[in-house]
Amino acid sequence: MKILIREGSAARNLDALKELYKTNPQDLMLCSDDLHPECNERHINKLISKLVSEGYDLFDVVRSATIKSGISLWAGGRTVEDWRSCRLIIVDDPGK
Repeated sequence: MKILIREGSAARNLDALKELYKTNPQDLMLCSDDLHPECNERHINKLISKLVSEGYDLFDVVRSATIKSGISLWAGGRTVEDWRSCRLIIVDDPGK
């Protein structure tokens, strides 16, 4: 079972579920709406920064926003190549 932690326009459950990073990080996928990072606090980049600054493991958090979502797409018969693009996160200081 995988748990989708969503912080978007219809559902906001990051604060309620973030403790699962301490017990079940392998089962989590982090997602948000397709938002611009400079204008919205719920953008995936800001969610990652928030969790890391609160002391959650950097690699667990980044994995849940990248690899786990990709594996889920693959298991559903889709791959990143289906969209012919991929978004990358570049981090100078993950705690900020």
